[in-house]
Amino acid sequence: MSDVCPLCKSQDISLRYPHLEDWEYRVAPSRKFGFAQCTTCSFWFMTPRPAEEEILSFYPSSYHAYESDRKGLTGYLVKIRQYLRRRYYLSLLPPGPQKAVFDVGCGDCRNFELFQKVEGIRLAGVEIHPDLADRGRQRGFEIYKGSADRFDETSLENQFDLVTMNHLLEHVADPMTVLWKTLRILKPGGVLAGELPCINSLEYSVFRSYWAGFHFPRHLQAFSQSTLKKALHEAGFDHVRILYPPHPVQWATSFQNALDRFVVRWPRHQAKGPFHTLFLMIGLGFSLFEKLFHISGIIGFEARKPLTR
Repeated sequence: MSDVCPLCKSQDISLRYPHLEDWEYRVAPSRKFGFAQCTTCSFWFMTPRPAEEEILSFYPSSYHAYESDRKGLTGYLVKIRQYLRRRYYLSLLPPGPQKAVFDVGCGDCRNFELFQKVEGIRLAGVEIHPDLADRGRQRGFEIYKGSADRFDETSLENQFDLVTMNHLLEHVADPMTVLWKTLRILKPGGVLAGELPCINSLEYSVFRSYWAGFHFPRHLQAFSQSTLKKALHEAGFDHVRILYPPHPVQWATSFQNALDRFVVRWPRHQAKGPFHTLFLMIGLGFSLFEKLFHISGIIGFEARKPLTR
């Protein structure tokens, strides 16, 4: 295998899944991809590594991050999550005026809605999808076009109190470069906060190749608690914390993936099948159990830029 580990650069790699399938959006890449694990640091990643133009082709126009359907139980859970997330983010901001927040992979800018009532706050972000970036600019936000691991951050050094990064680090070709760029744009003492799927979880143990955390082919790597901590520390962050928010949506999608494989392949809308609400209710119980024992399929993370950098 010609690839090296994106995290530790080791060539000691074991192929775990020679082939995965896109159960959610039915995207069929033009060439074969699998998932490997580094035997040196235990990091999981897609192999071979796709080119940037290939990555864009993995996202259909109906992708949920472009225009999310927030109806029914899903919409109610999203409102709860947004309320809790807003309280959490505001607690991370320093007192006083002239606060600044940067969202990595800002998508449709829904995260900025959490800060709309904060007077004088600067809201900026980077987005790879050009149409979404233009839409964000039209709404008055400071949006930079490009991938999170390639955009030029030199003019933004030491300017932001908080950088948010929800379900982004698993999507990029070079996660370490994203973390280095993030560290650079944070003010000394500034905070990085985000979420991503965790392979060291009950959910992965149950579903294996049908686990929604693979989100193949859009997720290019899968972190565990230990590999995420390693990445954050090596990037230069300190005060690293792992959090365990309940996240029933990924459980619901994993159930649907398994149903599609072993029973019948139902049509989906924005990755949601006809039994999504039922699976969401079941998944809520499982995700609360995972939270209790710190084996969640989605984990949160928080890290600070040292004051001396």
